[in-house]
Amino acid sequence: MSNINPTLTMGQALAWLDKQPEDRRPREHDRRYTTLRIYQPTGSGYWFVQQHSANRWYLKDTPDADHFCVADVDDIAAAIAGGARVQLTGVRGESFGIWNSWVEFEKGVSE
Repeated sequence: MSNINPTLTMGQALAWLDKQPEDRRPREHDRRYTTLRIYQPTGSGYWFVQQHSANRWYLKDTPDADHFCVADVDDIAAAIAGGARVQLTGVRGESFGIWNSWVEFEKGVSE
């Protein structure tokens, strides 16, 4: 099983982002709003962790939902095993990186 500790994965994503060309990185002020998302393989929701509170995963049932809840880590692990996609976004939903699977994400951010 992959390590899906939210603090670790956000740290890896931010380190990867720091290696990108300057025009692909968020401004320092906006960096605290960076979000790592894991999309549900079925359905329209996603799990996420934010840079400014990277201590736990949350679940947003639909992209336009006005609420979210604390995620069940076992559900995230099952989604990853089922081929969930991963995205790193910025303050206004700007996409900094998209990976087709958790394995691709792990490989991409560790390079």
